[in-house]
Amino acid sequence: MPTPTTFAGLVARFLEIMNSLVYLIFAVTFAFAVWQIINIWIIHGGDEKKVSEGKQVLLATIIGLVVMFGFWGLVQLLRSSLFY
Repeated sequence: MPTPTTFAGLVARFLEIMNSLVYLIFAVTFAFAVWQIINIWIIHGGDEKKVSEGKQVLLATIIGLVVMFGFWGLVQLLRSSLFY
């Protein structure tokens, strides 16, 4: 990757990095949700206390994913309508 020589190039590089970080955060959160599903129903399927704690964590993770996708959709909508 060439070094940006203008301010616009620097901002574009920064936005590329931020975009990659957001996708990484989405992927890690999704992987955590999948791990919670495996942990709740396969690994600790018989332990009611672990299952109820896992369900709470899974619900919070899913709510977090929905909020993140909604916010990211709003950002993309504003970005496409104001800057392109």
